[in-house]
Amino acid sequence: MPRSVLASDFTAAVLARTIEEEQPTLLIDEFDQTQDGDKDLLCAVMKTLNSGYKKSGKRIVLEPTRSGGWQRKSFSTFCPKILAGISSLPPHIKSRSIPINMERLAPGDHVSDPEEWVIEPQAAKLKARAETWAAQHLEELTRARPDSPPSLRNRQREIARPLFAIADAIGGEWPERIRAAVVRLFAGRDQAPAEDVKTELLADINAVFDDGEKDRISSRDLVEALVRMEDRPWATWGKTQKGLNQNQLGRLVRDFKIYPATVRLEDGRTLKGYKREWFKPVWDRYTPFPRNQTVTPSQPAPIQEKTDFSNHNKNFNVTDEKCGKPASILHCDGVTDEKRGCGGARKESDLVLVTDAEVDELNARSKTEAVAKAT
Repeated sequence: MPRSVLASDFTAAVLARTIEEEQPTLLIDEFDQTQDGDKDLLCAVMKTLNSGYKKSGKRIVLEPTRSGGWQRKSFSTFCPKILAGISSLPPHIKSRSIPINMERLAPGDHVSDPEEWVIEPQAAKLKARAETWAAQHLEELTRARPDSPPSLRNRQREIARPLFAIADAIGGEWPERIRAAVVRLFAGRDQAPAEDVKTELLADINAVFDDGEKDRISSRDLVEALVRMEDRPWATWGKTQKGLNQNQLGRLVRDFKIYPATVRLEDGRTLKGYKREWFKPVWDRYTPFPRNQTVTPSQPAPIQEKTDFSNHNKNFNVTDEKCGKPASILHCDGVTDEKRGCGGARKESDLVLVTDAEVDELNARSKTEAVAKAT
């Protein structure tokens, strides 16, 4: 990675100046320790993540002057950033990130443990070739305006657009593979409601209305149903942890322009309550997936929409026509090889870095081997 910096211990001032002067690839491992440590540093990191996902991101701070006063100074927050940790990020930060979900090794699991002195020389060669390719395509990437799968939201399209531009510049199967991978990565996030208490409340209210297919419900009955939900915060809601009450419910949903009113219930009672139709537009915007759909599907999410990839190979089909289900798109062996059937796959992890001269050499070698076999 270009100008990579592995940050294990730094201050807010060092972070701001490093990004401003070097625009490094910032690697923050064990981010949980940062979240549990210096609050000023955590605030600086969060502000950097919040605005630094695009080139215009800035932080404005006050610096002391020689005369004893203060002056404003602007620092760029834009650079590639990789965070690794166990705890989750706040929703507004997570929405500006591309998620890569990992799991702790289970007993009996084994992975390779390569030594740095072995892999660093190999990585240096790959890095040099990648930098050469990037320099050759810099103008094309700068002018690129790639399209995005319609299922992605605005922020998701914005942060994934550089990946789509690189894939289009490479060509071949990569425009399709990268877009499919991004759709799948974001699918797991969208299936779980956002970690925002008001959005979670909307999802739980949706579940209450769906239970018994209610069209309207009193405030009291709605609160009682929410409090009865297991593993939800409503039974211990509030400073006194006595549970959610009707007034608190009203204040929480007020931000969505929903207010309790007098409604006639199915049993003939006339009480303060809510109607399903009031929540329907808000559910569509904030909770597009039901609460019980929280697990990422084991199979890759199919792309149901078609996208137009400008300039490159529009007829490429990733999945083998003989296969009953799509090939995995997140691993290096994920593209099905038509010559091997459903079980075969070709490893193409180095496809991006192969030069034209190497391709010609491989083609010449294949022809020589074919002639030798024929004779």
